[in-house]
Parts: sequence; C-alpha cells; structure tokens
Amino acid sequence: MSVPTIVFVLIIVLSLAVLVKAIREYRQMKQTPQEKEASMDPRIPITIGAIIVYAMLWKVVGFCLSSFLFFTAESKLLNRKSSWVKCVILAVAVTALIRIVFGEFFGVNLPEPIFEFLS
Repeated sequence: MSVPTIVFVLIIVLSLAVLVKAIREYRQMKQTPQEKEASMDPRIPITIGAIIVYAMLWKVVGFCLSSFLFFTAESKLLNRKSSWVKCVILAVAVTALIRIVFGEFFGVNLPEPIFEFLS
C-alpha cells in the first residue's frame, strides 16, 4: 500500500472510532430537547458554512488563497481573544505545511487557478 492509502485508511478508522464514542456519549445524555438546543455552540453552523464556502473557493481562487482565508477566519472564530496577527501567522503556517506535505511529498496536484491565469 502507498503512503496516501495508509493515511486514508488510518483517517477512516480513527473517524469511525470518534463517531462511535460520540454516539455512545449522546445516548448517555439525559437532556430535554430545549436543553440540547440551548447548549449548541453558535460557532458550529458558522464553521459548517465556512467549510462549504472554502470548498467552493478552491476552483475559483485556488488552494493556497482559500486555505489562508479559511484558516484565518476559523482561528479567529474559535479563539476570539487571539490577535489577528497570530491568526494570520497560523494560517500561513498551516497552509504552507499542507501545501508542502500534500503538494510536494505526496505529489497531489492542488488547484491554483490564479497562478494558471497569471502565467
């Protein structure tokens, strides 16, 4: 098996383990529907919407720019006390790391339509 396949299988197995754990914890909860609704973090639907926009932006502005924008917004959303400078530095670092690992090491062709348009 190749390295990407091993990583993929590992992600699937770990995701299933987390899902089973979450289902068990959910079944043990003894909350009324009103308490469950009141306890939902408002950042969850915002994050889901941001992920959808992030995925749509890949083909429009490319991986690097859309990832930078997504990680900047998410880091600020998840930690509002964090400064914008920290969020930008984190977004640049995470985007660069993902680009290097997947683009260079694994050889994945990440979409960059802006670079194709400029050349």
